[in-house]
Amino acid sequence: MNDKKKVLAVIAGPYRFYQILWIYNKYPQYRWSILLLQYGKDRKYADGLQLICERLNIFENIFRSEVVGENSKLGEQILVAAKMFFSYIMGRKKTFMKETVLKQTNGIDFDAFFIGCEYSILEGAIIGISDEKEVYILEEGIGDYRVRKKCPSLSLLEIVGFLFSKMGYFNPMGYFTLKGTKQCEKYISVPELLKYHNYKKINTLFTGSKEENHYFYQLLDQVYPMRLNPLEGYDIVFLTSPLSDFVKNSNEYINMLHDWFWENYKGKRIVIKKHPRDLEQYAWGDLDISFISADIPAEVFMEMLDKQTVVLMYTSTMLISLLQKKNNFIVVKFQSIHGEYERRLDYTLELLEIGSDRMVYL
Repeated sequence: MNDKKKVLAVIAGPYRFYQILWIYNKYPQYRWSILLLQYGKDRKYADGLQLICERLNIFENIFRSEVVGENSKLGEQILVAAKMFFSYIMGRKKTFMKETVLKQTNGIDFDAFFIGCEYSILEGAIIGISDEKEVYILEEGIGDYRVRKKCPSLSLLEIVGFLFSKMGYFNPMGYFTLKGTKQCEKYISVPELLKYHNYKKINTLFTGSKEENHYFYQLLDQVYPMRLNPLEGYDIVFLTSPLSDFVKNSNEYINMLHDWFWENYKGKRIVIKKHPRDLEQYAWGDLDISFISADIPAEVFMEMLDKQTVVLMYTSTMLISLLQKKNNFIVVKFQSIHGEYERRLDYTLELLEIGSDRMVYL
């Protein structure tokens, strides 16, 4: 990219912001702006990230997205879906996509975009203009390593997602192929495990030595200052996941987790790193627990792991890192939760060859 090009990062969630800091460290000469998507059902994380971006002072513009998404009211979702179908039928899909992007950036035109995934209307619109703009898609998560479906199941959500992806708008849930990605570049941690290759180019994340990435670590220290190792003195590191994605009432499963921790780790020091979208309190007063801020990407402090055991509630890109570094870890599987939870978890366990010796079944 030309040094004077205007670049927009479209971000939701700590891990994608972590990736953007690494990429910024490679290309600080560009004119960077950032657009923050809502992450979860409230604005808390995006509000906090906006303050961080203002403090860093590396972005010319900081935008907040108002595009309709999964957390919007049903009426708003139906209205925007109708507009998208109408635009498609009338041959105005490209116009709809351009207008969607420009509306979110106050009319400022950018030369290149870094987006988190293909799942949202805005990110799909950016992919839709990748024949005119440079578009780079970051690592979404462990979902990047799934095989994509050719046809939907009888699930209404899958059928709707299939239709939107085939029209070329966006790819909700990441189940299907999206034609526009062939004009985009992809960033990924482990390219050899990637199952979907319909990209112009595939780049590897987090390459280079610590010396080569010194600016990245300077930025991390500004954003997440840790004068002391937050894992020091702890025996167990517990990484949570939002079970509300899969069950309406998670109390039963949180109680099962508590009982398992009490039976196996009573008297041990446990530090909990909650997923930013996990709203559970984990009020386990009979256990020795502390918390690390949910806003900090786990990748920031996982390099500090020593002999601690990491307990994960669900699939995560952290599994790849833990395997590569030969850290101790356990994956919890709730045997009474089926459907998408079970399919994704089982697929990841098989993909990464995680055996029963690493598993706990509750």
